[in-house]
Amino acid sequence: MPNYSEQISKIEGKLEQQRQRLRDLRAQETKQTRRDETRRKILYGAATLTMLEGLKDESRQAALRRIEQHVTRPKDREFLNLEPLDHTGGGASSMSDNRPAKPLNASAQRRSDRDIQLRQVGDRLINKRNN
Repeated sequence: MPNYSEQISKIEGKLEQQRQRLRDLRAQETKQTRRDETRRKILYGAATLTMLEGLKDESRQAALRRIEQHVTRPKDREFLNLEPLDHTGGGASSMSDNRPAKPLNASAQRRSDRDIQLRQVGDRLINKRNN
């Protein structure tokens, strides 16, 4: 007569091992996704900087202003030495159109983060060229 308790214990042990393996694989996938996103940002940033270098000063400044419009988080604007956005209808924001600010969805936040990084790299390249 088979010992059901031992069989159950053995299967439960294997099941827990498989669950742990699944958790590990999911963590690896998340880590790789973050790496891929970082690489994408770097590649797009480098391409954008190369493009900016080829522009005349006026066009470069206009492009940077367009990018800066997407930097919406106050801490990020402060870090980049940008004027704070004024969502009351007046003030420093060139985006001001008398509409209240909307919270960013995940996709918009990723774009905003990418724009911040592009601006930082752009500033470094411009400073490096000027020095």
